[in-house]
Amino acid sequence: MSVARRLAGNNRTEYMLDESDTFEARKALSTESSAAASVILNSLKGFQKTFVWPLDDEVNAIGKQVYDLRKQGKEPSGSPKVNTLLARQTGAPPHKMIMAVVPKLLTLVKSCHRLANPSQGLTEDINDLRGVVERFAALEVVKDKSLAIVPSGKVKSFEELVQVADVIADLLGTRFDWEAHQFTSFEEMGKKTEYTDPKRDEPDLWGRGFQARNILGQIDKVDKKLPGIRAYYNFCSEFVHPNFGDLISTTCDKTLVPTMFNKVAVATTYCENSLNEDSGWSQYTKSRFLLAEAYRFGTKVIEQVPPQVAFYKDVLGSAIRVNRRNAHKKIRNSKDQFSKNDFCPCGSGKRISICLKTN
Repeated sequence: MSVARRLAGNNRTEYMLDESDTFEARKALSTESSAAASVILNSLKGFQKTFVWPLDDEVNAIGKQVYDLRKQGKEPSGSPKVNTLLARQTGAPPHKMIMAVVPKLLTLVKSCHRLANPSQGLTEDINDLRGVVERFAALEVVKDKSLAIVPSGKVKSFEELVQVADVIADLLGTRFDWEAHQFTSFEEMGKKTEYTDPKRDEPDLWGRGFQARNILGQIDKVDKKLPGIRAYYNFCSEFVHPNFGDLISTTCDKTLVPTMFNKVAVATTYCENSLNEDSGWSQYTKSRFLLAEAYRFGTKVIEQVPPQVAFYKDVLGSAIRVNRRNAHKKIRNSKDQFSKNDFCPCGSGKRISICLKTN
């Protein structure tokens, strides 16, 4: 039986779910998830490595001096060491873009691989779909902000690169300053893990202090483009709650048993995975329509992932090319300031002498 019957009418696509559509909807989700995983992995080829120099106090001090000089309209100049350190940090933005985007897409791949398994289990399915919504929404909001800077989806100048990198960097960070407690036990932390919101009016010279974005806020923004995604996220969050999700996801069979005085009892069997076509689950559960709809809408969200991935493939590829041109231009204009045996500040991971020849 088809997953849903389309209703003719306006340009919007409406669906009417049948009683037995839950398993068909799950199969459709499996197919779409498998396809999306392949698209993501193919698109990420060439974007799964970064080469960034760690920050230290010396680099931060130099960066502060450079920032102050540029505020005064002056262009900084210095020793070969200073110029090398600055060039390395100037070449960091594309790699921070990769750090912000690629891990999220790879996590989407893992969710899609699990969803491609039609016998995973209800709770596991919905939990994965919730994670898909969170990452899709975060990437979609940042994509829209980036398109306001680069309408073509491709970075064409170093100025655009810096702006887009700053926008995409918002995909990094946490609301807690965990670094301050990295050697503290959880028993000792207590109330020290308070939410922080770094000031954005101060220069974020080397990419520190990324703001964590509010998940629900991102989903609300995407809801304007993909109506229903906020309600869907709310459902997924409630479904995986132990008070509700555990009951539905482990109810494998219900049998109506006639008893005296014309009353009917319900005999229920619980098991690890109720999503089994041989069980009596789909016949009796009151949630069968809602769960079929959940799989249907989850498939709809995953269908939006490939176009999103295509954007990030273009923006990352163009950012790397612009960054490479900028770094190589600086090296060629100041050859005496750089050692050909040092690693190229563009972040290719190659020695300067090799990188200039091969790129």
